[in-house]
Amino acid sequence: MVVLLVPSTNPLTSLRRVLSLNLVALVAYGVLAGLSLTLAGGDALVPGIWFPSGLMVAFALRSGPTVLPGLWLGASLVGALSSPGSLGLHAALGLATCLEPMAVLLLAPRLMRSRDPLESLHDFAGFYSAAAIGVALSVGAIGLLQPAGPYALLSFILHLAGVLSLTPLLLALPEPGDRAGLQRLVAELRRPDWWALLLAITLSTLLINGGFVPTLSLSPLALLFPLLLVAGFRFSPAAATGLNLLAAMLQTWFPFIGSEALPTSGDLLLRSFMGRLFCGMLVMVQMVLVTNQQHRRMRAGLEQQARRLEEVVAARTQDLTVANARLELLSHQDTLTGIPNRRGFQRTFAAEWQRALRHQLPLTVGMLDVDHFKAYNDHYGHPAGDRCLERIAAVLAASLGRPGELIARYGGEEFVVLLPGLPLEAVGPLGERFRSSIHGLALTHARGGSEGVVTISLGLATAVPRDGITPEELLAAADTLLYRAKDEGRNRVCLASLPL
Repeated sequence: MVVLLVPSTNPLTSLRRVLSLNLVALVAYGVLAGLSLTLAGGDALVPGIWFPSGLMVAFALRSGPTVLPGLWLGASLVGALSSPGSLGLHAALGLATCLEPMAVLLLAPRLMRSRDPLESLHDFAGFYSAAAIGVALSVGAIGLLQPAGPYALLSFILHLAGVLSLTPLLLALPEPGDRAGLQRLVAELRRPDWWALLLAITLSTLLINGGFVPTLSLSPLALLFPLLLVAGFRFSPAAATGLNLLAAMLQTWFPFIGSEALPTSGDLLLRSFMGRLFCGMLVMVQMVLVTNQQHRRMRAGLEQQARRLEEVVAARTQDLTVANARLELLSHQDTLTGIPNRRGFQRTFAAEWQRALRHQLPLTVGMLDVDHFKAYNDHYGHPAGDRCLERIAAVLAASLGRPGELIARYGGEEFVVLLPGLPLEAVGPLGERFRSSIHGLALTHARGGSEGVVTISLGLATAVPRDGITPEELLAAADTLLYRAKDEGRNRVCLASLPL
């Protein structure tokens, strides 16, 4: 029985998921709104960096339009609890607030190649363009319902700062169920240099914004910028943007309080200027982060390609080694009979000569010729001659059994035999076995000798290698004995030992 596993399409399950998402959006919006107001000392008119903007955009990109009701309800409730006005007004203001994620939902797919603003500079520019348009629409709609006067520009800056501070972190966090991604993030957060940067960012904010370093009070981001740049170079997007969020929270908590000579935190111009400066800093830091991530991916891709190339080269080298070994084997093998050829014989002959010379052992070389083979070819044809040579080579090779013994095709119908370690008295019977085995094949030869079958003549020369005797002399002696066997009537074996 075959069981098909089909993904669940239960409407109740889908409804529960949508309700859960909206509940999470509602609660998260309320928490972040409370955090923003608390950090700004409860100033609802100019609350500092507005982190719920970053939450709305991140939820919109990750969950789509199904989460908009929860965001709208959260914005409406926060407005009703933090400022006076009718429920209808706050509901309308909540709807105006949701223009921001709605604009991102509509524009981001057209301006981005992926859903991650830190994937590439193209996605980065497309995302923040969509976010800026969404913030402008939201702030403009809120201004029509509840005029903000000179605070409109500052509200736009603080909402955009919330997107810059929070959205990249929420989008960079591992997806639910991504255990490998979570483990990598936890490993980064355990690094001492991440904690060192976190401490440095906190201390620099306390020292500068607290007025302890008056010379830097007009530029309170002087130390934050290089510290966040270091984070962008050293860490993944999730770990680096976490430090960006920390800096944003600290900047909201310490709203630009300097020395007695500086304007107070309630100065609108100062807040607007510092807000723009902070947004610009976050944009540059995240651009560095995006560029660094692209370089890392490019380097990883190049390293992967290099590894693949090394594997291909190794495989090709292995193939070449095998091919060279096969070519080496073929270069020492006779293509017709499959036994070693003249080159293979010469290589083995040289090695066996040296071994026999070291140990003073006898070495025998035999030259073998098929009798009247030209007449056989002329009468039966060359294909039949080839088959005849194949049969002879197979029988001779089967007659050998000791290590080092060799039968090779020397050329045409000539074969050569190498017999190491055999005394002269054992060579004769082996040579006779060669002759009789070929005669026993009973290959008809109408133009051969009186036997009427294919026969061979064999000359065997034996010597114990020593000074004064060369391998060539032993081979020449075997050739001389072969011609003696032919002269004596063929189909016979002649043997002798050096010196002749």
